[in-house]
Amino acid sequence: MKRREFLKAGLGVAIGAMYGPSLEALASLNAQSSGKPRNVPYFGRFREVAPLSIRPSGWLLQMLERQVNGLAKHHAVSGFPYNTCLWAGKIPVQDDTDIWPYEQTGYLVDGLERLGLCTGDHDVAAEAKKNIDFVAGHPNPDGSLGLYVRGNNWPHTVIFRALQAEFMARHDPKIMSAMHRHFLATPAGFGHGERNVTNIEAMLRVFDATGDARMLELAKATFSIWNDDKAPTCLEKLASAAKMREHGVTFNETAKLPALLYLYTGDKEMLEASINGYRKLDRDHMLASGLHSCQEYLEGNDPSLYHETCDITDYTWSLGYLLMATGDAIWADHIEKCVFNAGLGAITKDFKAHQYFSSPNQVECVHGMDIYYDPNRAAYRPGFIVECCSGNVHRFLPNYALRQWMTTPDGGIVAALYGASSFATKVGGTPVTIEQKTDYPFSEYIEFTVKCGKPVRFALLLRIPDWAEEASIRVNGKVHFVSLAPGTFQAIDREFANGDRIELHLPMMPRLRYWGNNAASVERGPLVYSLKIEEDSKEVFGDKTAPGFPAYDKRPASAWNYGLRMRSHGVPDQMAVVTGRRPGCPWDIGNSPVSIHVSGDLIPAWQLPKGKNPTIPENPKPAGNPEPIALVPYGSTHIRLTVFPLL
Repeated sequence: MKRREFLKAGLGVAIGAMYGPSLEALASLNAQSSGKPRNVPYFGRFREVAPLSIRPSGWLLQMLERQVNGLAKHHAVSGFPYNTCLWAGKIPVQDDTDIWPYEQTGYLVDGLERLGLCTGDHDVAAEAKKNIDFVAGHPNPDGSLGLYVRGNNWPHTVIFRALQAEFMARHDPKIMSAMHRHFLATPAGFGHGERNVTNIEAMLRVFDATGDARMLELAKATFSIWNDDKAPTCLEKLASAAKMREHGVTFNETAKLPALLYLYTGDKEMLEASINGYRKLDRDHMLASGLHSCQEYLEGNDPSLYHETCDITDYTWSLGYLLMATGDAIWADHIEKCVFNAGLGAITKDFKAHQYFSSPNQVECVHGMDIYYDPNRAAYRPGFIVECCSGNVHRFLPNYALRQWMTTPDGGIVAALYGASSFATKVGGTPVTIEQKTDYPFSEYIEFTVKCGKPVRFALLLRIPDWAEEASIRVNGKVHFVSLAPGTFQAIDREFANGDRIELHLPMMPRLRYWGNNAASVERGPLVYSLKIEEDSKEVFGDKTAPGFPAYDKRPASAWNYGLRMRSHGVPDQMAVVTGRRPGCPWDIGNSPVSIHVSGDLIPAWQLPKGKNPTIPENPKPAGNPEPIALVPYGSTHIRLTVFPLL
């Protein structure tokens, strides 16, 4: 069957078949089951797990708690629409067709929901639950959700992620029942418009939970309508070799959809289209931070370019689905790199301010920069004129925590993203908990301890990142695997007993990554390293600030215009890793337990342009006085130089 016929085959069924099993019964049956309904196909290599089965710890929990006590509990500081009822009522707008405040507050509600699941904080969990209950409990007369959102379905994609998270955590049948009715009420228009098609994500979640084939048919039909319009991320354009040209958020929200459909159809051509689209994103638009440029559109890979904070969340969220579909370690590598660098580099470390636009080479972050739409978007602020990033910034870190662990369809346990945490599940009816102790990504060592009431057999899959040469695994102190292949998942398939200990060693060798115009960045493991620049930081108050929540103007208080000294092509003059334990949070400015010392030289003629990021100079002329310079993790900086001219 041709793909167009395949996708459209069920459209009439999806729209016309309005009768069937009780929605409450379907959701109730799923709530009582330990897995997906038996009649639901699943072609992915990995699956998500229940949010409450994961407990973050270490620095990850510390940063999540800072986020809770920062802008999450004080989101009204960010201004309209975060100082409203959010989705628990009607947001005051000038025109009832203006639905964008619901998109923006939807990001926040989803972030609050996941933060509550990660940390157990009562206040953020209660606020999220209030919004979720209002949405699910106040349908329109036709059964659709969103009392005050009519005519545009994009905000539903955003808020439905919060409903999905709550359903995965609590299995409340009212939530799935409400979403199910919503999609049966008005199925014909989802394929039209720029982002309405993204509701496919929630349609497939409902299909997965209820087993109602109408949801899969509706998702396929919706994609067909949208794909026939030849959007910038349609199958043909994703699968081609041509450079992608699209708004960054729209790319990430739509380019993943063929991979999502693959999970439930097994259509490998659709999966390959998504994969190829993201490969092209790496090829043409990736920046040193681990995130592609997006000002707001994909713009190339010059280190002076910016990326939007919304995309930190949307990019890593979408890659999570590619990881589930393929089981390919490279997507987890990309998620880690983006979160640890672009993500943590776009916030103040108390989580009380963030950037709308951030960049690898942002030597100055002040109000009044020469940047798209709003000259204040590069400053660290609680809120901006356009508010999407002030909601979306709440999602990337809890999303990371809740996707650290996954399972395989045959019962294996997957350590997908590394960080101190624990995971609780059942294997053949036997409760099993795996505790992960580590200072990763600063440390090369990760220790897993198995806790179980009786011996039980399962496969534990550990990711060997693509950058990890000569990785090794010990089980109960004995060498189990050595020289593991980078970029793979290694399975330890055995009968585990209570107290079994698995030690994973991932050697982190410093390395250069080359960029155009004879420039390079320095990496070690998943971390990118930036020049340690002293800050001249001034608090700024005004609109969308408050006592304790200022905006900032940050300028360099030390020399920044360095190049890296090279002994010969590809060989730095020196590169030494310096480690040492420090009390407190490792992401705080000046508190990293790892730094890299290299040989640098000032470039006197390389000066900071007014209101712009510096561009890499051609034929730079050094001062001729080589000196050691310290590089620190990108995520522990506010202002930084990350891509250096090579001397």
